[in-house]
Amino acid sequence: MTMPDMLGIAEQAYDERPRFANRDDVGDTMGLLSRMLRYFQGNPVSYKTADSANFTIFSILPDEPRAQTAVITVVNASCFYRTDGTNPATNNEQILTPGSIVTLYGQETIKGFIFAATAVANCHLAISYYD
Repeated sequence: MTMPDMLGIAEQAYDERPRFANRDDVGDTMGLLSRMLRYFQGNPVSYKTADSANFTIFSILPDEPRAQTAVITVVNASCFYRTDGTNPATNNEQILTPGSIVTLYGQETIKGFIFAATAVANCHLAISYYD
């Protein structure tokens, strides 16, 4: 079974949002996206944010013991990251660019996610936790 392109669906729904803004029978697009994510990910547990001020400051995700899945969106600046609980190197490491969406499965991977901004710019992550 092939999973649908979640980012494509979200982009299409965002583009069509003005057409549905005044229609009570359809509902708000963001509510539609939330319901769609519940179908694929489970019920939302909490929404949190995390920051890394620069490439010398390593950060972890906020603790959410009920979460089985974390959907992370990189908001404003790139970051180096690892999921094994060790600090990422500041070169030749995995990079997430602004707009990237990553899904982590399981508490071990969620707790092992460590990131740092790739430059002196603050890297901001938006995290949605699901059970």
